[in-house]
Formats: sequence, C-alpha cells, structure tokens
Amino acid sequence: LDTVLTGSSSSILNRTLMESGLGSGLAPAGFDTNFSESIFGAGLNDTDEEDAPKIEKLIFDVLHKVCHEGLEESEIHAAIHEMEFSSREIKGDHGVPFGLSLSFRGLKMMLEGGDFELGLKIDQYLGQLREDALKPGFFKELIEKYLLNNSHRITMILAPNPGGMEQQETDRRTKLDTYRNSLSEDEVQKIVQQGKDLLHHQSKDEDTSCLPQIKIEEISVQPDTITQEEVNVSGTQVFKHSLPTNGINYASFGFHKEITDVVPLNGIKYVGLLTELGAGDSDYIETGRKIRELTGGLSIGASVDRNIKTGKNRIDLKLSGRCLPRNTNAMLQLMGDIALKPDLENKNRILEIINLQKAYAAPMASYSGHQMASLAVGRWFCPMRWISHNVSGMEGIRRLLKLSPADLDKVTSGISSFLGDMCNLERVKVGITGDDKLNTQMLGELKTFTSRLTSGSNGSPKLVRIPMDETPEMEAWVLSTDVSYVAKAFPAVHTEHPDAPTLTVLSALMERPMYELIRAQGGAYGAFSQFNSTSGLFVMMTYRDPHTAQSLDAFDKVIAGMAKGDFNREKIDHAIINVISHMD
Repeated sequence: LDTVLTGSSSSILNRTLMESGLGSGLAPAGFDTNFSESIFGAGLNDTDEEDAPKIEKLIFDVLHKVCHEGLEESEIHAAIHEMEFSSREIKGDHGVPFGLSLSFRGLKMMLEGGDFELGLKIDQYLGQLREDALKPGFFKELIEKYLLNNSHRITMILAPNPGGMEQQETDRRTKLDTYRNSLSEDEVQKIVQQGKDLLHHQSKDEDTSCLPQIKIEEISVQPDTITQEEVNVSGTQVFKHSLPTNGINYASFGFHKEITDVVPLNGIKYVGLLTELGAGDSDYIETGRKIRELTGGLSIGASVDRNIKTGKNRIDLKLSGRCLPRNTNAMLQLMGDIALKPDLENKNRILEIINLQKAYAAPMASYSGHQMASLAVGRWFCPMRWISHNVSGMEGIRRLLKLSPADLDKVTSGISSFLGDMCNLERVKVGITGDDKLNTQMLGELKTFTSRLTSGSNGSPKLVRIPMDETPEMEAWVLSTDVSYVAKAFPAVHTEHPDAPTLTVLSALMERPMYELIRAQGGAYGAFSQFNSTSGLFVMMTYRDPHTAQSLDAFDKVIAGMAKGDFNREKIDHAIINVISHMD
C-alpha cells in the first residue's frame, strides 16, 4: 500500500501533493517499521504554515478516494513486483555487505519477538500477498483501520524561528557564565586539570594488539577476476559477464564522447530527469508504473571520466536497467523510449521535479558537505572536478536555486540536443550481466534497443568553456549549519603512473593520525584523506567539523608526520588491508 501511495514521485499521494502547489518538496515520510510501533506519514516541505489544514485535507481526500474507488490492478502488480525483485537481488545496501543485509531482515523479526527464519522466507509470503491484494476490499480495510479511523495521529508543523540560532547561542553563553560564576577557584582549576588529562589521554597510542586482526599474508595477491567476453551484435560492441545473479538480467548502455575544454553543462545536469517524465506514448504516471512493474529499477545519468589509454577526458552517458528474464524485451523497449522519445513538452511536470530538487538541495549539501568541499577545491586542478562542481556541487546547487520557470526552455533544449549528440551507434557500447542462459537470451533481444539508434550525431548542445587557467584560491561556501566541512587538495598523478598505488596506500595510512587530531581531539564527526587516481587529486577533508583553521593545521601536521616516517611496517600493512577492504 505504501509503495502504491508514496513509492515514487508519480505515485498517487505524492503526485497529488506535488501538483497542489502547496509545497516544493515531499516530506521524507511513508511507511517506517524501524520503531517498536510502525509509522505511516505524508506531507510537504517548503510550505506556508497556514496551509497545514489544506495539506492535511488533501492527504485525507486521497485516502478516501483510494478507499472508495480502489487501486488499479496494474499498480498493485507493480508494487508486488518491486518487493519480489528486491527480495531476490544479490546486492549490498549502502556499503553493507549482502550477507549482513540478509541477516538484518531476520534480526528485525527477532527483536520484535518473532522468528528470525521467517524474515528470510519472503518468497512464500509474496504469493499469498499477491492473492490477498487482488481481493475486493483488501486495501479499503487497511486504509480504514490504520489510517482513516486511527486516532493515534499527529499533524506536525516545523516552522523556522527567525533569530533562533542567535538566541540559542545567547542562552548557552548565559548558562555557561552563570555556572562559571558559581564555581570556586579550586573547582575551576580542577576542570582545567581534567581538560589537560583528557588531552594527554587522547594523545597516547592505543594498544590495538588485543583486537582480532587480518594479517596481510591471509589476503591473496591475485585479484578476483570476472570473466568478460566481447561479442559483436549488429556492429555494436557488447561486453558479456557471466555471473550467478539469482535469475536477474542486467543491461547497461554507455555512450562516450571525448571532450577538451568545452562541455554541455545543461545536458549533463538535467538528463537524469528522464526517468521521472513520460516516454514514448506514455505519460509520466504510466512510465513510472512500467518502471516499477517491468524492472528492478532504471537509471540514466551523465558523468565525466578519463580514458587511461589516451589520457583524454570524456563524457559518459549511461543508461542502465535490471529485470526478471520474462521482462527483458519490454525493459529494453522502455529504455529506448526514455532515452530516445522522452516527453519534454510537459513543462509543468519538469518544473515539479526541479522544485523537488530545489527543496532537497540545501539539506543534501549539508549532509554531504565534505564531498561538496572536495569538488569545490578540486576544480582548480581537474576539469572533471570543475564539471562535477558545476553540476552536482555547490555551484550546481547555486545554479539550480536560481532556475526559474522562464529557464525551462533552456533545460529541455539542453537535454534534447545532448541526447541527440550522444545517443547514436558510433558512441555506444553495451554491457550485460547474468548467468550463461540469461546472457544468451539478452544478446538475442538487444536489437530491441540498438535498432532504434541512428548513425551519426543529430544534436548540437550549447557548450560552456572549462576555465582551467584560473589561479587556485582559498574560499568558503556558506551554509546554514553550525559546523564546517574543510577540504584541501593537492594535484597528484593519474592511474597509469607508478606512484598511484603508493599514494592510494598513503591515503589510508593517514586516516589514523587524522582521526586522532581532528576527531578525537578536535571534535569533528569525521576526517578523511582520499587519493583519486582518475582525477589525479589527493584530498584531505573533514565532516561536521567545529573548527576550520585548526583542521587545516592538522592536515599539515599529518603530512609532516608522514614525511618524517611516523609509521612502521604494521601500519603500512593495515593501510593496504584497508584499501582492499574498500575495494571489496
């Protein structure tokens, strides 16, 4: 029910809220079972406080409508298909290995007094759910019992308090001053001594020998190999990977174009909107339903990369999808519609999605401020970082927030000309993954997509010059947060250089001293050093950091320590293991 109501921006409840114009972003709600009592919620961000009753009425109007008119059978099938697919796919979740993700399913059951094993036996319940969900009144009963007639309900309004942060600081200072004045001199000196004792404790080397450790000789020096076979399908390069995928087909179409000093910024930035729009002969509601019913997810997006063989930068437009074998041909047809026949005429829908992005832009910048800082500082040395900074970094956010309805023609023309330039037979390469039987099936059906591609470019996107002749400078980007995200970048070497592996290990070797100076002593939430051989940059950064100058000094101290050789063979081995751990 939650998937049908709020599973995507085209779902009925989310769609109704967005089309109301009462807010520009959806509240992060839906159905949440992470508490001892589950919660269902819906709402809007970026609203006027006095519109709360209208928003509440809108939510209940949708629930009453669904309750009395029922749900479309295709939407029910699409929602159950999503559940079936997610239960079958072998993948980690946000960096958590698949084995742990699997155990969490059972753990949630066990913590609530249920049977651990039942959390793993999803398939046997999906069949029952499919049968129950199509019975008349099934969802009507759910909505009435848990939503409409549930008195345990709250309408929450979070409103900004002008001057609130300043008042908090004043209150904190008053409280501290009052407390300080209540202390005797002996009590003050005792606190000072406690601070010194803490600093001494934080500066000591910890004895980690008591911890279980992997030894470097336990790790194979041979990398894992994935069998890749190159085949030619009607003149198109296809890279075939045979792997056990639990009955799931994976297909990716990559379109590549080398770039020099100019780039189509609008095309790269906004092409990701396409999966939220209509495609082919379907509007965005029907396209969204097809994505959920026929696939385990489709994505399209542009990025910048570097060709190791030529040393030149390139634009990559990647269209990827995954599905159950029975839906392969339909998925490839849908992928073709999205990339080749997108609906760019529905300006209201495009404006809704852009407003949604605007609503989340500032919070996301705060959440990933270290990455924003890394892009900003790296752009002085690397064209790829300059592009990313202007697409998804702070400059990209600034451009997004300035975008007005009058600019929509620039957005749509940028997407259209970019697709016309990129999506052709000369630029495409294909990757497919599955077991041998699945790959054979996909090879036979790839023409569903490739036969629709033309020879040669038929688009001329507007190009923006990459200003790599500017002098690097220190700068600050201001956000509404109490903490900083500090980054310092150094131009280094690229992947093919013999120093690249050493710098990779060095970045891991620096993490412990950075942790001690910046997190343990400085109070930051995190500290990282990162060598990226693709962009040829070495970056040091902090996360949710109460300091700025102090952290920059800490960067210099860590570098000086490395230069003096403040490490031993054991620490180098740990760093190598850390690098391999991230790769795995």
